[in-house]
Amino acid sequence: MENIINFTFEDIANDYLSGAKQKFPQCIDGAKKCPPEDVGSIEGYFSFVESMRTKNEDYEENLEWFGSHYNENEFNVKLVNKRLLKDL
Repeated sequence: MENIINFTFEDIANDYLSGAKQKFPQCIDGAKKCPPEDVGSIEGYFSFVESMRTKNEDYEENLEWFGSHYNENEFNVKLVNKRLLKDL
């Protein structure tokens, strides 16, 4: 399984300083869900994702630990932006 993380930062300082009404920071696009907190190492994350995807012998244990089914392909830009602005 190959994962690529790619961030693009745009120069927003001029817009922000000029009084733009847009709230920053803001995510405009993305892909995939972030790893659950306390999932462990990278190998632990891949093992967790595999068990959720294939419902292997670790599925029930991981489902109980996480609390619901996990789909690594989900991405919710509105939720990301809500979380980004939460601590401002």
